Amino acid sequence: MISTFLRYCDFIGVSPRIYYNGNFRFKTQTGGLLSILLSIFLIIISSYFIYIFLSKNSFTLYENLLTIPRAHKIFRKEDFSIILLDKYFHKIENSSQIYSIYADIWTDKRYYEDGILQSKTNITPVSIEQCNITKYEKFELWKNEKLINDSICFSEEAIESNINSTGVYGETGYTGIVFWISMCTNSSIKNNCYPIEKSKEILDNVFVYVKILDIYFDHGDLNNNAINYIHSELIQASSSVYKRVWYLFREVEYISDEGILFMEEKKKKIYYFIFFL
Repeated sequence: MISTFLRYCDFIGVSPRIYYNGNFRFKTQTGGLLSILLSIFLIIISSYFIYIFLSKNSFTLYENLLTIPRAHKIFRKEDFSIILLDKYFHKIENSSQIYSIYADIWTDKRYYEDGILQSKTNITPVSIEQCNITKYEKFELWKNEKLINDSICFSEEAIESNINSTGVYGETGYTGIVFWISMCTNSSIKNNCYPIEKSKEILDNVFVYVKILDIYFDHGDLNNNAINYIHSELIQASSSVYKRVWYLFREVEYISDEGILFMEEKKKKIYYFIFFL
């Protein structure tokens, strides 16, 4: 009675099977060969996908051609520095008595007057000052840069006014920062400049030392693929030659593909970095 009841309650019992030579499956040599081949195939496929998963670094970099180089970049104090060096790449002593650096923001305005499209460029002074990297977010990048504390950067006042760069000079809606380097000339406001001939001699063969906070891409790093670095450039200049150099900013759409079998877009971001014209 009790044994019957216990058997009735058993829900983990094993179904009855018929065995052939001690095995519940009927096995053949052909089946064994196919099983071995199938096992090798599954091991190869599994190993391949494990390798892809562990070494996945497939990225796609898109440049939106409709917005290049019309990127809209708002500047920070740590984005840019500039200084003039002599022909031996040394700081020019008593520089305030030899030359001066100033900056403007140029803004293109288009409007219609009497049915005709007109263009006007508004020029507004931009406040600059001697660099002070102690307040920089990227201080660790800047701290070992040569002559950074003697260079010129944007002032706090300029940054608070959201100075920016948009588009290319000559285009509708263009906005850009223009730096000027001019020889010191005595006037009613300033009267301690070097004699013109002496200043010309000093500035006859000099270099503009420009530093820009730029970006390069590490395609092997899923979590931090945009790396900041300081781009430095020496531009030869002379007091006898008028020269202009353009720095433009690209707008880049970076999409990382973390999918294994199918594309899986992640971390879609917009970055800005310089190129030269």
